[in-house]
Amino acid sequence: ATPPDPDDDGRLADALVAIWMRSIYGRQPRNPAPVSFRIPELPAEDPRPVARLRRRANAERRRAILNATERMLSERPLASLTVNDIVEAAGVSKPTFYIYFESKHAAVAALADEVLAEVYERVWRPSLESETPIAPPGSAGHFRETLAGWREHSAVVIAAAEGWRTDPVVYARWGERMEAFVSATRAYIEHARAAGDAEPEPDSWILAQLLVGLAEAVIFQALAGLDRNLDDDLPVAEALSAVWGRAVHGDLTA
Repeated sequence: ATPPDPDDDGRLADALVAIWMRSIYGRQPRNPAPVSFRIPELPAEDPRPVARLRRRANAERRRAILNATERMLSERPLASLTVNDIVEAAGVSKPTFYIYFESKHAAVAALADEVLAEVYERVWRPSLESETPIAPPGSAGHFRETLAGWREHSAVVIAAAEGWRTDPVVYARWGERMEAFVSATRAYIEHARAAGDAEPEPDSWILAQLLVGLAEAVIFQALAGLDRNLDDDLPVAEALSAVWGRAVHGDLTA
């Protein structure tokens, strides 16, 4: 006998029907009654896939470690803080800590990076990186909000300043954030000069570095309580704003 043509869909379909029907009914009925068939509803699938659940669990454990680190820093200096202190406060194991952070310094550096990023995004970016800023960067309001944001996490900022001398590689991200701030400030200065709204000298890069470095140093001294004259944020913000505005724009009253 001649073997069937494998490309003959009709004959292939007949064979599939026969197998299906005979497997179900024992034989293939000549005139099968119509069957009302509906795919049964399956239990609703969990909208959170396993991968998402794992990511969330990882994020929650990491957050617990960071929150515990900040709490402990508010109670003791970085030098006396240990990883054992952090894991006990966070309710995680020591191996779990080391999944996320290589040392206590790495956890502090991550917290410090969050503080810098949050303040920059909320306070400075809208003015430094906008063609039509709501207010010129360096206003008293900007510095008041920066002081408030850093003061809210002063234990972290102070610990980071202490830690970078011990482990500068781990705290390199702090320096990168500040350099990005310098770059954005320089770009603003150049933009203001092109528009005729700023003094043409000195070099914009050096000026930006000095302004950012001065603000960082003064705010740190205020947070650390190194000078009682800096305890009141309002005059500190106003003084920083005056220096910033006059250095960039010249005599604002002229």
